[in-house]
This record gives sequence, structure tokens and C-alpha cells, in this order.
Amino acid sequence: MESIEMLKALYDFQAVYPKTISFDEGEYFILYQTSARQRNWWQVVSMKGNIGFVPSNYVMKIKVEPDFLISFLNSSIESLEKSKETEINGIMPKEELLERLREKKMAMERVYLDYSERDCDSSLSFSQSISEKNCSKSHSNRATSASAQPTPHSPLSPPRSNRLDSNKKSMSSPAVGIVLPQIMQESNSMGTMQIQTQQSQQQQQQQ
Repeated sequence: MESIEMLKALYDFQAVYPKTISFDEGEYFILYQTSARQRNWWQVVSMKGNIGFVPSNYVMKIKVEPDFLISFLNSSIESLEKSKETEINGIMPKEELLERLREKKMAMERVYLDYSERDCDSSLSFSQSISEKNCSKSHSNRATSASAQPTPHSPLSPPRSNRLDSNKKSMSSPAVGIVLPQIMQESNSMGTMQIQTQQSQQQQQQQ
């Protein structure tokens, strides 16, 4: 997954100018925008939902995971929703900032969801590959073991004493003593079949 860029404070800072914000060392920010005219000041959004400028040499860019940024945005949105100010730090209306933060959060959630699905698919494919290899190895070991140590009375091969010999069947069995007619097998021509049929009819008449 691609990392997301955020800012982290290197030192404490006390705001003394309009539209700047105070912060402590180790605090995180979203980089909202930079300006070529104000290279030494970056506009950021804090976890408390405040927007303002910070000195660029007091912060550093870092890479974070999407879930961290989503959690950060949740905190910013919750703080803004509780705020009674209609305009944040004289920079933009509260509702406008809320809308932009919510849009960014939704975008990050889609990125995180797509990554989670791809990661899940790759994990399943990897697990399936490992399972197939283990299964193949297991079958191979079983086949080797069976050929090395044959058992005459294994479950797959019942004892010979339990097998039914067709020669020992009684003559009263309906499967023995009945001879199926071989007319169709002995002759494939229609003429032979007609002759045999006529002979059968003559025998029946004599009886």
C-alpha cells in the first residue's frame, strides 16, 4: 500500500501572528496547502480541527498508513462538529472545512478498502497454494508408506474369506440357471432373425 504524507512537529511553537496556530513537539498535521509566496509558512489542519499556518522549518514530512490518517480525520471532524465557531481561525467557514475533511476521509476509506480486498485475495491465494502443496506431499507420503508396508487386511482391501464366490451359489438362486437368449448376438441379419422367428412359431404350434 502506498504511504500517505503528513507533517510532524519537530519543536514547540507559540503562535504570535494572525492565522497561525500553536502546537507541541510530536503533534501531527495534514498539509492543506503551500504557497510559493510564503515558502516559510505552510497551511495545515490539526487533529483538533484547527486550520492555520505553521513555520515550515518547525515540521517534517513523514509517511503514514491510510488507517492512521483516517483516525486523524475522525478526530478533526469530531472536534469541528463540537465547535461553536462559524469561521475557523479567520481562514474559512466551519462547514466548508468540515465538508473538505469528510471528502478526504471518504477518499482514504476507499483506498484502504481496496487495499484490504487485494491483500485478502493475495493471502487466500497464498494459503491455497500452501494447502495444495501440503496435500500433494501428504498423498505422496501415504502412497510411499502403503507400498513399503502392504497390509493384506487393510480397510481398502477386504479379507478374501469375506468375498462371495459365484461358483458356490445354489442352483435355486435366480441369478444361476437362467440362460439368456442369444438370438441377437448370433445373427445380425434380418433374414436369419425371420427364419428363427418362424421356427419358434412352428415349435409353439406343435406344442
